[in-house]
Amino acid sequence: MRSVKIEGMFNREDFIKKLNGHPRLIQVTVESFLGSWQQDFHMVEMAVKRHSAQELKESAHRLKGSLSYFGDTAPLALTKSLEQLGKADKLDGAQALCADLREQLFGLNTTLNSLLLDYAC
Repeated sequence: MRSVKIEGMFNREDFIKKLNGHPRLIQVTVESFLGSWQQDFHMVEMAVKRHSAQELKESAHRLKGSLSYFGDTAPLALTKSLEQLGKADKLDGAQALCADLREQLFGLNTTLNSLLLDYAC
């Protein structure tokens, strides 16, 4: 199950426009995500390690909600795929998707930290 489309990158301008360029809203949204994504991702990883489709579905859904603020990104696509695997009770390929998601999330983390420097109040 490695047919996930991984081309969506974070579009800074679209994100800023989505929040009407409001510096405080941008800061709060980014800080909230940066403060929670590692724990949310850890829950996804643990679900995959435990081979728990239900836990994967729930934890991926939670992470998907957080990622949705940043547009149609590669981490969002991967998270949706993991959620679908959990819903289908089929974990084939979940470990590889999880590894790809980890890499993409660290990239998004770096990008968002850079954005945060520009919008620090």
